[in-house]
Amino acid sequence: MLHVLFLVLTAAASSSQAVANDPVTHLFSSKPLSEERSVSVYLPAGYHASQESYPVLYILDGRNRTHDTLTITRYLAERRQAPPLIVVSIPHTGERRRDYLPFDATSGAANPGVAAFGSFLADELVPWVDGHFRTKPHRLLLGHSLGGLFVLHSLIAYPDLFRSRLALSPSLHHNPKLVNALAEALDGKKTWNSRIYLNIGGMEFAPIRTQFARLQRVFAEHAPAGLAATFQTFPHDGHSTTPFVGVYSALKAQYVLLRPSLEQMKQILDEQTLPAYYQQLSSAFGYAVTPDYRDLADHWSFFYFQQEDAATAAKLAAAMKHYYPDRIDSGDAAFVAHWDRHGMTTAYPDDAAKPREAFVNRFGYAFLERGRVAEAVFVLETNTRLYPQSANAFDSLGEAYQKAGRNRAALTAFQRAVALAERAGDENLALFRSRCQRLSRQLAETPR
Repeated sequence: MLHVLFLVLTAAASSSQAVANDPVTHLFSSKPLSEERSVSVYLPAGYHASQESYPVLYILDGRNRTHDTLTITRYLAERRQAPPLIVVSIPHTGERRRDYLPFDATSGAANPGVAAFGSFLADELVPWVDGHFRTKPHRLLLGHSLGGLFVLHSLIAYPDLFRSRLALSPSLHHNPKLVNALAEALDGKKTWNSRIYLNIGGMEFAPIRTQFARLQRVFAEHAPAGLAATFQTFPHDGHSTTPFVGVYSALKAQYVLLRPSLEQMKQILDEQTLPAYYQQLSSAFGYAVTPDYRDLADHWSFFYFQQEDAATAAKLAAAMKHYYPDRIDSGDAAFVAHWDRHGMTTAYPDDAAKPREAFVNRFGYAFLERGRVAEAVFVLETNTRLYPQSANAFDSLGEAYQKAGRNRAALTAFQRAVALAERAGDENLALFRSRCQRLSRQLAETPR
């Protein structure tokens, strides 16, 4: 049996806060560029309500790329597939070749405009963002087409400025010399703590695909240890659609290691390498990385209820207690310990620590979902004893009674739920009434 302090699904996921549509906009009088450049900073949901710091994603060609990228980053963050990001949009001024092409397309000479734009990023923009917002030391740079060339060039010119890079359909046919320059730069490094994602569409212009294949060979043959490169081809996409699918895939590729799958987590726990795993991630991302509490709780629920793997569940519970000691509810833990020790045969003591209503409710439904109706009834009856004024507790118990074929008892529970909901003005009153009326009609139509 599992004797652990534990909290599963401690609280319902908080509703995501609305993100202001208006970004923070700043106009630079750039010395390197000898011109004014405007940038816009989009803050993630909850930024102003917390003291958290966030990774920063810098977008080249911001006027074209920002809307879709914001949609994707927020979608992934809301679903915990990637961390919330500060997004910095850098619109171009019409001089994309001046800012993004590392080499002159005709002469092959180094382009001074790229050096000026790089200096604007490194010496003006990044320090201003870090000075005005709560940022983590994990910067990402995103560029498409010509912007993708600058992303690749940044590996050479500014190797430590960005920890991650996203080069989407880089137009290498304009600068094939860049592939050779990258080979030389990569050969000069022994280790490199950095990540890069590159993609291309299968429907793109043939010269782009040819140079992309050359680039793949360069990374395969010259990339130093620690430089993680991900190449992806989308066979049915062209140059204009690779950014949308690429941003989603790139961010997933960047952050997938932060959320080990069920099988990966079990292996990590079996090998007793959980601290080492997250220490390695912390080194890769440049800031302290810890397992997400809800992931641990979801994994715990899977191994405890679905797999009945008490050993793995115990290890997960220990991890929750280690990483999140303040989030372990003593009542919830006491309830789990009681169930482990006595099973569903002994009533939960009135003088024991009181578990949360939502926790016990979730506990009961976990048994219902697995067809263990007797245990579900026991748990949900306990909840109504602990919370006799809760309409939801009686409604849940009614569902368990129905599953057990005890429809008369279910109707009584539903009626109690309706009465309590009416008294409290419960927002779920209509739902409770509907269930009660439906079962009442069903019983009236059943021959005695």
